[in-house]
Amino acid sequence: MDSQSSQQKILEGMSAENYKVNNSRFAVVIILQWILCILAALFVSPKAWAGTVSSVHFHLYAAVLLGGIFSAFPLYLIRYHAGAVLTRYTVAVAEMLLIGLLIHLMQGRIEAHFQYFAILAVLAFYKDWNVIVTATAVAAVDHLFRGAFFPQSMFGLSDAAVGRALEHAAWVIFEDVFLLLSIRASLDMDVKVAKAQAVSEESLARLGEALNAVIVSSSRVSETATQLSRNNEGLFSSTETQARSVEKTAQELKTIEVSVQQTEEHARSVNSFADEAEAKVRMGVESVNEVSVAMRAIESSSEKIGQIVGLINTIASQTNLLALNATIEAARAGEQGRGFAVVALEVRELAKRSSMASGDIAKVIQELARDVDQGRALVAKADASLLEINQSVQKVREVVVEISEASRQQLLGVEDISASMRLLDENTQKNATLVEGQSLMGAELATQAAALHELSEKFRRSSNLN
Repeated sequence: MDSQSSQQKILEGMSAENYKVNNSRFAVVIILQWILCILAALFVSPKAWAGTVSSVHFHLYAAVLLGGIFSAFPLYLIRYHAGAVLTRYTVAVAEMLLIGLLIHLMQGRIEAHFQYFAILAVLAFYKDWNVIVTATAVAAVDHLFRGAFFPQSMFGLSDAAVGRALEHAAWVIFEDVFLLLSIRASLDMDVKVAKAQAVSEESLARLGEALNAVIVSSSRVSETATQLSRNNEGLFSSTETQARSVEKTAQELKTIEVSVQQTEEHARSVNSFADEAEAKVRMGVESVNEVSVAMRAIESSSEKIGQIVGLINTIASQTNLLALNATIEAARAGEQGRGFAVVALEVRELAKRSSMASGDIAKVIQELARDVDQGRALVAKADASLLEINQSVQKVREVVVEISEASRQQLLGVEDISASMRLLDENTQKNATLVEGQSLMGAELATQAAALHELSEKFRRSSNLN
């Protein structure tokens, strides 16, 4: 609903309420006027119309009957149609007729005419200029008609008093001008009040909407804060568990760091041992090479000895042949050659022994040659084995160097991880502290949101805001 329609609705409500209140007032006034007419008929009219003798006059019946007729219809409308336009117009007409009846019953006394001014002022409370005009018209017609034809009824005179009627009408119109101005001012004031009330109601509606939004938001904030507090409690528990895990991981990393340091130290030791083994292998290779050279020298000497033994064997064979020839010649010589034969026999025996000795030496030399060959083969195998050992040692050195380098890199990485874990441990501890603080703040926020919701509800109920 916009502001203009709201203002119009408020004006209509104010007018309806004003009509209702004033109708209730005029119901009392009409009844009092009817009673006043009856009292006037009882105590004033007989004396005014029949001298000093008081008796029941037909005016009493007129007061009861006419007053009842003038009062019945407006009272009925006030009772059952309080907000109708006809009701207030009927009230205005009835008021003027009752005043005219009372003036008639009081023999046109001037004091009775004051009721016109008083009732017109009260009718102005309706804030409807049509009511004033209607009442004025009825009063003017009554004045003119009775002033012309029944002057004693209106003014207590026997002669026509049209001029006086016009004078009275002029004074009524004079009052009407100011009454109409006051009605206009009052209506303008009502417009301003309605406008202010419309603005106020619109503000209250907005305030109600805002308050409802605050209530809903506070409820949501309370629920969210409660859930946040619960989540923070769970997060705090998880953070503590994580902190313990991080601390345990840091300790395990410390153990790994020590192990990696030991591995690096062992790798350096193995590398040192490999260097020593390589040096010893080189020395062994050199020794084997020297043995190989010695074996080749032995082989060369054996060959030379074999040659010498061969020469000796050749000489022994020739000597044996010469001794055989000498024996034959000695045998031919007979007695002269017997001594030479003995010598030749000894020489032959000596050649035979030399030949046998050279054969044995040859066998020994052959065995020695075989041993030398086997020795050379073993030396070659040993040399090859030493070379393989040397290569293996070099590979071991390379592997150990790689292990040492990897251990060093691993140690650096573990140290970095340890530093990161220490930082993570510190941050986890800080997070645990922050989460604990957030949990407390969440609980406090939930409490404050609940209090805000309760206060908003109380304010809405006390202010009748929807």
